[in-house]
Amino acid sequence: MKAIINLLKNEHQVDGNTPMTPELIEEYFKTPSEYKNVDLLVKKNALIPTRKYFGKYADHMRLLSNEHNSTNFGIRKGYKREVQSELREQGIDIRDSGLTTQIIRDSLWNREFADLTKSHVEQVQSYLMNDEKT
Repeated sequence: MKAIINLLKNEHQVDGNTPMTPELIEEYFKTPSEYKNVDLLVKKNALIPTRKYFGKYADHMRLLSNEHNSTNFGIRKGYKREVQSELREQGIDIRDSGLTTQIIRDSLWNREFADLTKSHVEQVQSYLMNDEKT
């Protein structure tokens, strides 16, 4: 990045004729070392708290899936009971001794992906059926 900044500070104009070496291009796209240590606290297939998931899943399920704790006493008080109830409602057997949070996340994400795929296919079919050109 320093080499690019130095190139821009020099007297010549940066335009289509400016020589860009492969080293300069590689340096431009290199991730700064300070960004490598940033922990986003996001798990693979987590239910990131978006508007869509707020309405569909209770706080307890999102907290379980994302492996976060809540400071809200009301949520912490009934956490275990609510999570068990929500898992049953989602069709996940809580009696399975091998059940892990990652398995729950994967199961919920697979279900979400299937729902998205189904809605997309239905939307495409609707467009095709209502298309006046065909």
